Amino acid sequence: MKLHNLVYCVCIAEFDILKGNTLSHTYPPHRDVQELYSNADHELLAPLNIADMCLPDGAHVYEEDQTYMILPVKGVEMRKELELTESQKYIYGCILFRNKKDSTVKRGAIQKSILLLSSQPYFTMWDGMMRNTINRVINKIEEPDKALMQLYSALSNEKAIAGLQMELWGDKYPMKVPILAVDHFAGASLIQLVKYFKRDTMLLWYALLINARVVFVGTPAKAVANCTLASPLLVQPLNGYTGLITPYVALTDLNAIMRPSYICGTTNTLFEVRTEWWDVCGSFRTSSVLSNRNSKLSSQIKITAADKEHIVNVLGGIEDGKSEQWVREQFRSYTMKYLTKSIINTNNQSGTVGLIRKTPQYQALVQRINSNQDIIPDKESSNDAVAIALIQTLHSNVATSPSSPSILDRNKNIFELSKLMDDLNTVDTVLSESKNFVGIVNSWLGDENSQFRKYAAKVLSCVAGSIRGQLAILAEGKVLQKIFKMLDDDMPNVRTESAYCLMKISNLFIGVQALLCFKSNVQNESSNSVSFEMIDRLSRAVVASTDAKIKLYASMTLLNIYQFATNVPAPDDIQGFVQEAKRTPDKRCAEALIQLLDRWGHDVRYVINVSSEARKMCQQVARNESSDFGVQVCDALTVEFSQKPTFVLECVECDITKILYENIRRCRENLLLQSKTCLYDLKLAEVSVTLMNSIADTHLGLVYLMRFEVIEECIMVLNDLRHDKLTLGILDLCGTLMRKPVARHFFITMIHDLVPCLASFIQKYYQKSLASNMTLLAIDLLTNLLKSLEYGDLQRLTCDESIRLDGDDPLDTTYEDITYSPLYTSNTRKLLCPLLDDLQRVSIDKKKNKDRLNQFSDEIMKAGVEEQLKEKMTVCLTVVNRILS
Repeated sequence: MKLHNLVYCVCIAEFDILKGNTLSHTYPPHRDVQELYSNADHELLAPLNIADMCLPDGAHVYEEDQTYMILPVKGVEMRKELELTESQKYIYGCILFRNKKDSTVKRGAIQKSILLLSSQPYFTMWDGMMRNTINRVINKIEEPDKALMQLYSALSNEKAIAGLQMELWGDKYPMKVPILAVDHFAGASLIQLVKYFKRDTMLLWYALLINARVVFVGTPAKAVANCTLASPLLVQPLNGYTGLITPYVALTDLNAIMRPSYICGTTNTLFEVRTEWWDVCGSFRTSSVLSNRNSKLSSQIKITAADKEHIVNVLGGIEDGKSEQWVREQFRSYTMKYLTKSIINTNNQSGTVGLIRKTPQYQALVQRINSNQDIIPDKESSNDAVAIALIQTLHSNVATSPSSPSILDRNKNIFELSKLMDDLNTVDTVLSESKNFVGIVNSWLGDENSQFRKYAAKVLSCVAGSIRGQLAILAEGKVLQKIFKMLDDDMPNVRTESAYCLMKISNLFIGVQALLCFKSNVQNESSNSVSFEMIDRLSRAVVASTDAKIKLYASMTLLNIYQFATNVPAPDDIQGFVQEAKRTPDKRCAEALIQLLDRWGHDVRYVINVSSEARKMCQQVARNESSDFGVQVCDALTVEFSQKPTFVLECVECDITKILYENIRRCRENLLLQSKTCLYDLKLAEVSVTLMNSIADTHLGLVYLMRFEVIEECIMVLNDLRHDKLTLGILDLCGTLMRKPVARHFFITMIHDLVPCLASFIQKYYQKSLASNMTLLAIDLLTNLLKSLEYGDLQRLTCDESIRLDGDDPLDTTYEDITYSPLYTSNTRKLLCPLLDDLQRVSIDKKKNKDRLNQFSDEIMKAGVEEQLKEKMTVCLTVVNRILS
């Protein structure tokens, strides 16, 4: 490859009110980009316009967005014109979109994109120079043609490229030319993909293994494109996916999704609805991977326990700050082990295995293995064997006499072991082969040599990074005692690794139980009584420790504990946590502390630092330019909420709750009036309810939701409307609110409206396509509501004393003395008796009411709905009959 031929051309794309999206400027001007795109190696199904690929749908929500192109090159003449070698089959496009508000133009903003076409997928290498160029064009500092010419000249300067530095308009840009393997693209982040889809990532893993049709739908376009480019990294060492990737698909050109196998991205939500277009859909709106039930390929995907364990371990590593390379290596190792055990060494031809065998990627891998090219199938096995040998050597040395081998040899061996154990697959293999491994490591933790003890703690923390390892640590009774003592070790590294182990253990529910029941003065005894010794020690670590990592790990451990054990009282020194949240420079630690304070019911408004991004997005939602624009901004907010828990609190502080409430109220009123704009308002209400569900999971958000009478509005929507998606969202939101003791009080006061409404839903929806979700949510909500009636929830009954939301300050509330109390407590009975009378008056008499509910139960069971539905209906009927009898 000649360096000066790295860039084929640069272009500017913009919207023309008469022509639509156009490439308005190109340099060199003789390059026919449209012809290049039209000659891509696929059949033409519709008129193609490359400019449509440069201006993604919904990009106007952002000041800047980005996407990419991968164009197959067809024919010898075209390859010759592009000066490509025979091995170069594609030309790559990098697109940077800019949106600048300008009240002097008709559309209220100037929107342009700059496109750079290159023979190499160096997608991130050009960002700085492209941004500078398009900004100068938008700000009218340079004429478009002149700006493109100067950019192209700078990019074609072979001396500058060779010197790893380029210059443009006096600014210097470092040029780090990456060395990329097959199916690798500069800037692609597998971590970001896994963080978006979490446990559902394994559905994508299987989809790529069987060459299914995969589409990613969401915004921004850059994040969607990244998912398409990072997908092949899930299934390394398989390769050959580049030709299947289309980072952005426009509605005007559906060629890419008409292929039998593809990996595509789009920002248009229509693709998510058109299920016939895909087998698997990565939805940014729901942060989940949807599977097409009617697809023969996706129906073959079955997630196993090993798959779940693998992805949980990887997610834990990402949470701990593991590198991009580490995540890639975990998937490469897991994929190779799966292929070796399930396919290469077996004759299985059925199910998923049979589909994988037929893919060209798998066949190419087998061919490489047979010819000993590029791949060493037993690499992981050799690492495992070395790790086990080191363990045996270290154990025999320590068991005989710690002083027999040299200190340097012992330290060297355990250092090498700690490096090998950084691979999760090696950890699981060692735990399988060496049954008492955790006990062996425990014996090393008391070693007199501080360096040996430090690396032993590191080995234990590697073990704790795996679910299997966490279970093994909990099963070995003495280890937790040793970890607790290590928090006060003389070696800082040992203290840090100890805090890390506790954090990993707290990822499991049984781990939280063990930590809550921990007693340092009890040896080899299990106790079920709750002790706050661990919480007190972790609290001291947060407030008093000078080690930033220990503060972080202790904060995250406490957050895990309070997420699992919601009834555990908060520590005494909450003000210490407040001060630490304000002064810590560690962003992750601050976020964990803010979430903790919010869970404890503390006013976090004065702790949150509201970002400019949160203010900007909330202002965009409030602008009410159009419901369609509002939907796009809310979709973007949904993605942010799923990725950044504290971002929810930032938006609540920016008054997002009131804005969303107005969206729902306006939708209900317009639909009742049969307004022409109701369709757009309905979509906006749906996404608003989704956002409210995230807000309701925070204490601050709950207070604001109650202040704006969201519960009352939800019940009015349920009574007034019968739109499936909105109803489903409202039921889900009500279910979230019902889990909050304070909000539950408001549901009880409106029970005479809610019970008949939910009963009618159960009867109406069980036979429809939404039967499972709609009916289950309605039954759950009705059951929890009636259980609250039966047993009582509030001991303090006077509304103006227990819940006060009338003042100017939405946090002017008192939540003291909110406890579960039995039905026959005198105060509770005063509240429940009139409500029971209201409930009994729902129908003409008790008998008819019970008969009606029993009829629903019989119909549902006859319809053959899943066992879960039957069980929930049985529980609900039992509660109803107890109350009404």
